[in-house]
Amino acid sequence: MTSRVDTFKQAVVAVIKTALPQLKECVAIGGRFNLDKLLESSFRPPAVYVSVLKSPVDIKPSGQIAMVANCAAYVLTEGKELERDFAAWVIAEAIATLLAKEPQWKTVKVGMPDKAEIDPLISADYRRKGVTLIAVTWQQSINQLGASLFDDSGIVFDELYVNDQPVEVEIPV
Repeated sequence: MTSRVDTFKQAVVAVIKTALPQLKECVAIGGRFNLDKLLESSFRPPAVYVSVLKSPVDIKPSGQIAMVANCAAYVLTEGKELERDFAAWVIAEAIATLLAKEPQWKTVKVGMPDKAEIDPLISADYRRKGVTLIAVTWQQSINQLGASLFDDSGIVFDELYVNDQPVEVEIPV
């Protein structure tokens, strides 16, 4: 059992890892990947960081809850500028292509990707750090939020949020 949002992020990570096996790191993160995050942690490029950003929640009259997820896959490369830019664009293009080839990320209860964009996040600060950062962004509905969070009495399973317990993520196929 896990949240639908986390199941979705892990499914996206799994598909990207399969398509790009030479990535040194491909993980789901919380929030945006930016220069602050780059400076506060160690990273192993080439890497992809998958995130769901601020997203509207849609409560249907039937009681079903869905979310139009604003998704991002942040591509990070390092090295000489021309080589790292080239590599970042190859990875970003591959992820954009996966939006069409694996639109449901080998999971269930998600809609088709929409409003996809590739956005090179270029700044002097990134150049000084010797990295290229490109964001592949898209929207995708995640349906039936909360479906596996509550027990039969309507209480959220405490192992999902108490005492930093590791939670196994189930990716339905």
